[in-house]
Amino acid sequence: MSADVMPVLTGVLKEQRRSLLVWGGALFAVSAFYISFYPSIGSSPAMQEVIDSMPAGVAEALGYDQITSAAGYVGATVFGLLAPILLLVFGISTGARLIAGEEEAGSLELELAHPIGRMRLVGERWLAVAIDLVLLVIPVVAASLLLIFALDLDVELGNLLAMSVGLLLFAMAFGSVAFAVGAATGRRAVALGSTAALAVIAYMAHAIGPQIQGGEWMADLSPFAWYLGNKPLMNGWDVGGVGLLAAVVVLAVPVALATFANRDFGT
Repeated sequence: MSADVMPVLTGVLKEQRRSLLVWGGALFAVSAFYISFYPSIGSSPAMQEVIDSMPAGVAEALGYDQITSAAGYVGATVFGLLAPILLLVFGISTGARLIAGEEEAGSLELELAHPIGRMRLVGERWLAVAIDLVLLVIPVVAASLLLIFALDLDVELGNLLAMSVGLLLFAMAFGSVAFAVGAATGRRAVALGSTAALAVIAYMAHAIGPQIQGGEWMADLSPFAWYLGNKPLMNGWDVGGVGLLAAVVVLAVPVALATFANRDFGT
């Protein structure tokens, strides 16, 4: 990518290359590590006994009700817990930093001193968040594919694609919200705190809502349910859930562009 075509994006990606390598390596290692345990843990009778001893609602909310199958195990451990948590941490922190954090540090002032409009700056910095997350989902998918073939696990590749796209959009949704809040307020702590709180509330709605009589609507409003509710690694594409996650991204980006373009810039 030429620095003359997208100088802001190129500069951000160049600054992040070492951290992306570390994050990518960690995601690959963690994913491969957990999947490698399936033959000895996931399919064991002892694990089924543990699951049976758990309250039915809790096991289902965590995705453990199907953990004795290969697709259920990989979906619950890697795609349902580890990868989403790590990508949420990265996506929210990066989204909050790339506008609000840099603004507080004074570095955006230097960029805007060049002939780069605010809209272009915001657009290229959001694109950096999106590219970062694509690059970090790839190691998760690569580790999953490697272990699926190496261990001959019964996981359909089409379902793995559906799960991977959902994971990417899930992380992008929260990363874009953090980015938009940071662009609107210029305060990194506000962007981090509000988006992290939203993630916690969304998870609680997904996990606890179905356990409350008449509380199913809470899960229906949760991005966790949009991503995990259909168990894509077992059942394939959930067009509605994917569409809702994509809609959050599509709405957040214009908000970031409009709010940053029309507010006083902090120095």
